[in-house]
Amino acid sequence: MKLNYDIRQRKKASTLLALASTEIEAANALIEMKLFREAVVHLYFASFYVSQSLLRQKLGAKPSHPAVESQLHKVYGRSPDFPRRYVELHSRLHKLRTEIHYRSARSPQPSTLRRDARYLVTAIGGSCGRF
Repeated sequence: MKLNYDIRQRKKASTLLALASTEIEAANALIEMKLFREAVVHLYFASFYVSQSLLRQKLGAKPSHPAVESQLHKVYGRSPDFPRRYVELHSRLHKLRTEIHYRSARSPQPSTLRRDARYLVTAIGGSCGRF
């Protein structure tokens, strides 16, 4: 599935993917330091930036977190050409980030965070070729 972005949209999408890469690097460093709750926040923002890059034509200038999640489900949720796993990962990270930030004191599983970080790296690599 190829995205038809104009030059401006490509530039913005590329910037968002660079931000996502930086967030993943931060998350990996935090995981190594056993700061798992903090790593969740960075993993979620990596996912948020990847999702925004995929939805450039569908979102406004400053999309809210619920708007990005809603559009992600609407556009890619049932698409046979797009991995459902990514849509579910974005939703799970959004929910986990909200829970950790505002409601819970529990820490997520380190192995799950490492797996999510690896998958997001894969998603960034796959997104680069789409536009």
